Amino acid sequence: GAAAQSEDRISDKVRVILKWEKYPDSARAEVDALKTKLETYADYGEVKREVEILKHAEFAGLDPDDDCS
Repeated sequence: GAAAQSEDRISDKVRVILKWEKYPDSARAEVDALKTKLETYADYGEVKREVEILKHAEFAGLDPDDDCS
C-alpha cells in the first residue's frame, strides 16, 4: 500500500545519497550535467509565447468552418 511505496521512495533516496557520498566526483558531474540540461530549457516559456503569437498571426484570417474543397 501507501506505506510500502513510501518506504520504497525513502530507500531509493537513501541509495542515491550513499552513492553520492561514496562517489562525490561522479555526483558532482551528474549535477553539472543536469544543470546544463536545465539551462537548455530555460527559455521554454519565451519560445512557447512566441510560437503562440506566430500561430495567431498566421492563422488569424482563416475561418476554421470554411470548407476549401
